[in-house]
Amino acid sequence: IDFVQNQKDNVEHVSRYVEKEKWERLPSGSVPQEIINWIRTVRPVHRCRPEIFESIFLHGHVMSRDYMDQLQDPIFVATSVFQHSQIQQIKYLKGKKCAKDAKEYIQALVIEEFEKPRPLGVTIAGTTKIDTTSGETYKLKSPKELIKNKEVILSNILSEDEITTIKTKAIEIAQASIKLHSNPAGIGHPPDKELGTNRNVFTVLGPHLGHYYGDVFLVFKREILHHPDANFSIQAATSYASGNCFKWRPWLGKEMTVKEERIKFFHKSKLHAAIPGYEYATALELIALTSFESKKKSMDIDLETILDRWLSRDSHHSIEAHLPQLIPLDYIDHIYISKNMFDSLSSKAREFINTIFKNRITKTSHAVELDDKDTSFGFKPNSKIRQEYQDFVLKDIM
Repeated sequence: IDFVQNQKDNVEHVSRYVEKEKWERLPSGSVPQEIINWIRTVRPVHRCRPEIFESIFLHGHVMSRDYMDQLQDPIFVATSVFQHSQIQQIKYLKGKKCAKDAKEYIQALVIEEFEKPRPLGVTIAGTTKIDTTSGETYKLKSPKELIKNKEVILSNILSEDEITTIKTKAIEIAQASIKLHSNPAGIGHPPDKELGTNRNVFTVLGPHLGHYYGDVFLVFKREILHHPDANFSIQAATSYASGNCFKWRPWLGKEMTVKEERIKFFHKSKLHAAIPGYEYATALELIALTSFESKKKSMDIDLETILDRWLSRDSHHSIEAHLPQLIPLDYIDHIYISKNMFDSLSSKAREFINTIFKNRITKTSHAVELDDKDTSFGFKPNSKIRQEYQDFVLKDIM
């Protein structure tokens, strides 16, 4: 993606439209510094449900929808377990033979967990595994047998504690994966796959009003925006797939009738925070968008007006930042969660979060409904207490 060209084109679209529609130009010919400063400091915000939140900590990273979908495959889950930072700290796993035995041990543990909730006689597909190191094919007749066998082999190299760490982590992640794919994150719009955004972690660059994603707020560090796999669009990617972007931002030109063309156009509209001048391009769009919606026909818009509009729109109308599909926990700057939601997590998850995020978590006193199934779009949840909670968090984030 040529982000430099995208940026030039985006600026050109707005400038031409302003000229054509005879809008009042930018006062003093430049974007107000307060808007530029806000764009330079605003952080990406992700929202999720408590069960997803818990799973994030067990897996050790925030995950995209695509990654979560792959957690339906026990072999994929086993690989994820093996790559977990706690497992990777075991020094003897650097050896080829030990690593191979550990991987097979983890696979057997994961498959055993995956088989538990299934009806009698139904096994996991793909339990025939090719051993790529020797070309040998073997059938996992019984995960239990393999678990015992590998525990004996590994006990000659690893300590009891290390084997326990592997076993515990494998079972925890397998159980979390089963729970997760029975209730995956995000809204999962069909266009996400076509747009390729299912391979990203969705965030809003700024206040996130997408209450339908869940009530746990994860605020990421700014640095994540500089990752090569990160990018952002002025409004939701799905607005390009649907064609709504042409109605919402008429400077983008005439609506494209072919969906594939609209998707291509989305990729040509994406911006990146590492490109010099991205703040100006973003500011121009935000100013134009705010002006267009308020029928002002003027580029004389301040930050307060931009944010007033932002806070009264569904999150799909705000800057959508698409982040890498796996984000380590280190990139989480702050967490907002209600105390009753936090208390609903497992004791292990609570202990872990309290240790790692001791000074970076805000637990509010709002008793939000834990079983709220409100999936209606809009900037406000139906529940009064969830509205109050959202308002509190957004005010703090801003």
